Parts: sequence; C-alpha cells; structure tokens
Amino acid sequence: MDVPEAHGSAVDVPEYVVAGNIVPKDPAGNPVGPEIPYGPVKPGTTIDTPYGSVIVPETGGDVVVTIKTAVDVPEHIELPSETE
Repeated sequence: MDVPEAHGSAVDVPEYVVAGNIVPKDPAGNPVGPEIPYGPVKPGTTIDTPYGSVIVPETGGDVVVTIKTAVDVPEHIELPSETE
C-alpha cells in the first residue's frame, strides 16, 4: 500500500518574538545605568548582558536587573594602638 505524500503550502508564519530593554537598577529601585535594548528574540531566550545573563519574559518588555552598587563599608574601624 502506497503512503500518500503530505502536500501543503509553505506559508511564512512569523515566529513569536519580543523586544524590550534591560533596565539596571539598584536594590532601592533607582536607575544605575543606561537601558540596553534587546530583541527581537523568542520569549524565554537567555541573553547575555553586561550585568549577567537574563531570561526574556514571555511578554517581552523591560527586564529589571538589580545591581548592587554600594560597597559594604564598616561603620567603625579599629586602628592598632601605638602604645608599647
């Protein structure tokens, strides 16, 4: 028995893609650098940024990356005493 070949038309179906910006912010939510545009990419794609890898959300749009900007500085520093 012959199996019929599948016949169909090649229709260009655009892939679902999204775009947006990588938005670097500090832990308080303040901007700490320029926004970096990304896309168009498929949702769920991992992209590399200067702030590390991020996963593009299903809906695209801005991706907030929290950047720790402050260096932990001790409030009080003990200096060695010079008494002998």
